[in-house]
Amino acid sequence: MKSIFIEGGVRGAWRVLFLTATLFGCDSPTPAGPSGSKFPPVQPPDPPVDRVDAPFDLSNLRGYSAFAIVGRSREDRINLMVEGREHGFPTVRACGETEFWDGAPDDDHPRFVRSLERLREFLSDATRLAGIQVLLVPNCTLRDAVPVAEQLAWDRGVRELVTAWRFQNVAVEVVNEFWHPDSLIGKVPIVGMISAWNASGVLTGTDDAVCIGDFTLQHRLFGHAAFYSFHPCRETPGPRPQPWDPSVSWLRKLLDANSGSTGRPVILSETVCYADPNDFGGLCTADRERIQAALDAAAAADVGWIYHSREGLGAKPPYSWWPQIGLQNALKSGTVDIGERQ
Repeated sequence: MKSIFIEGGVRGAWRVLFLTATLFGCDSPTPAGPSGSKFPPVQPPDPPVDRVDAPFDLSNLRGYSAFAIVGRSREDRINLMVEGREHGFPTVRACGETEFWDGAPDDDHPRFVRSLERLREFLSDATRLAGIQVLLVPNCTLRDAVPVAEQLAWDRGVRELVTAWRFQNVAVEVVNEFWHPDSLIGKVPIVGMISAWNASGVLTGTDDAVCIGDFTLQHRLFGHAAFYSFHPCRETPGPRPQPWDPSVSWLRKLLDANSGSTGRPVILSETVCYADPNDFGGLCTADRERIQAALDAAAAADVGWIYHSREGLGAKPPYSWWPQIGLQNALKSGTVDIGERQ
């Protein structure tokens, strides 16, 4: 699906618009119109005895994109979560729907419409796997395809589901990339959704764009979210963009600007994606060393992260490659010095 990727949004003089043909970030689906709909609540039974979920842990966050995992078969869902856990990635970043991905749906980018029952089945699976937690994005492709009132109704239905079933291993980013120029939803309803989720006891925020040269590194919803989530630009601004990933020192400035006075965690919920750059341009790279270095830098700076990839869109196991976690653990313990790689 076509996407407009903003180098830092509209807040600094360095920000430049890039038009890129890509499917990444659940960006810019062609509006197909709402599917109508009421979202009847899914009534919870007594909690199943085989649940092993624990409260969502934002410290030392290590996760991966699995946008379409909710629409996969139960076997695929479980296999992918087990695979991720075995590689040291216990956190799944999942879309609550992919209803409005444009183009012909295929196995790499499957569409699935809003269904609280399907979402409940996925979240229930996650409660039965020790150590698994879900960073859930209820409104992934709805943001520029349906009226705001319907986005709010779906968000409310998902919130009632999560709280009624007491899925304690779930944290939420209410909307994917609400700062996108095609987004119909603004700051006021976003803040309202975040407040309602946090009041219900679920750790909640939403992502913001952040780039080199930004006038401010403070999240545009500073003071409202339980954690501060960012999607870093993947190139430098200007007519001849170059690959860019945040360095350790830059990330420490980002951490200080957002967590210094609040103590709230900072995470990168999308990093440079692993894919053939011929397919997705500067937003992606097939350079595994670059991705490893970017994630190691985040670990060294005490910033959580989500490993992003083309495979992470379709969420079909197995993934072809996972970054190393052992190196990051060594960086955290101080036994390896990352230096300044960028």
